[in-house]
Amino acid sequence: MPASEAESLQRASSALEEGDTPTARAGLLEAWRTARSPVVADLISLLDARQPDALPRTLAGVLAPRVTTTLERFTPLLQLDDPRVSAFALAELERVSFTTPGAQPLLEAFLRVVLERKDLRLLPVAKQLREGLRTRITRAPVRDALLAGLDDAVRVLKAFEPVSTPGARALHDALRVRLAPLAVPAQSEQALLAAIYERPADDGPRLVYADWLLERGDARGEFITLQFKQRDGGLSEADTKRATQLLKKHGKAWLGALAPVVSFGKRYASTTFERGFLCTADIILSVGRKLEPLWRASEWQTVEHLAGNWPLELLSRAPLGALRSIDRTLTNDTLAALARGRLKLSVETVELNEDVRDWALVRSVFPHLRSVAAWWHGTPTLAVLEHFAKLNLHRLELRRAWSAPRGGETDAEFERLLEVVKTAPLPFVELALMPGWRDNRARPSLLELRPSPGGFVVTPTRQG
Repeated sequence: MPASEAESLQRASSALEEGDTPTARAGLLEAWRTARSPVVADLISLLDARQPDALPRTLAGVLAPRVTTTLERFTPLLQLDDPRVSAFALAELERVSFTTPGAQPLLEAFLRVVLERKDLRLLPVAKQLREGLRTRITRAPVRDALLAGLDDAVRVLKAFEPVSTPGARALHDALRVRLAPLAVPAQSEQALLAAIYERPADDGPRLVYADWLLERGDARGEFITLQFKQRDGGLSEADTKRATQLLKKHGKAWLGALAPVVSFGKRYASTTFERGFLCTADIILSVGRKLEPLWRASEWQTVEHLAGNWPLELLSRAPLGALRSIDRTLTNDTLAALARGRLKLSVETVELNEDVRDWALVRSVFPHLRSVAAWWHGTPTLAVLEHFAKLNLHRLELRRAWSAPRGGETDAEFERLLEVVKTAPLPFVELALMPGWRDNRARPSLLELRPSPGGFVVTPTRQG
């Protein structure tokens, strides 16, 4: 005859008194399978902070860049009657890491796991899950099927009432008090992450977090350590291979809330991690409304570069405090809109359209600006260069936006400008000018100029 919930809880309590975590976990699991109490489910997760078994590590390795691989890894867990599996499924339903039509079987598997385990922790987050699925799944038939499945699960779980005796509820309270100190590590992790997001340029908070993770056997701690070694030039071939393996296995999970909108694991993806955190975010081409629920996600705070098809609205909506460069051409209207929002970005490098002439406006939005790439129709004059000099830049790069006929007269104008610049007292540490195309087959290039006494010296041409 199966033990009652109270008997299983009492066994767990006695095991905790003796410091026997595996037996305590077995007792709690038995109690949960008897009554499906969400309180007991949370207590089981707390025990992992004391002495985890193999399951947390298995769950940490489920997410992969490809949805088919993730489903393949998750499928063996479908038969495991453990609330930590349904907790993982709930977290992934909230995150919606995969949003393509091919993700439907995986998301349905997550819903099925929660429903079959009668995990009542779905109910308080159901509204949030519904909104996430509604805004991030763009294919209507897939979205409607998932929302219908979520509604069915909510209806079933609302009708389910776990029956716990007064004695069992008293044991719930006693165990919760006893295990309360184990909740501190989770709170500490949030504090460690908050310190990283608050000071993304500092190494200290990341190294402290790496040590904290290493103490718990978390692979990300090893990855952060390896990336610091790489930055400092001390990475061996074996270390490089190990860092690549860790990123391939866990990178999707380490994107956190941004996993649905950042391209990762594809050959063409330019997403990168630096010092263990997202650095270059390659925004998925068809991101659309999927960004809306993620405007305030903390993971934006370590992003230094944006790539891909990201909307300019992202600059004013997301907490991009570490952003260093913008590779989208900004117009005067865009800058005015950012200024109206009283936005001040720590960006050092931007690309400007020719219509931008108000340097006070530029500086109001980018007070730390050091480098500008600007598009220009025709050959710029010395007056244009002197006008840019008012920005007090380290580097100016003027690129040709063709509107005049190529070659001939345009090339001659550029050569005359070059002769003037060679003796001009311009304040740039780096100056790059794009000459005309010599013929229709040649690519445009940049002439790099370096300051010298009395002007600039032209260095060899590099391809632009």
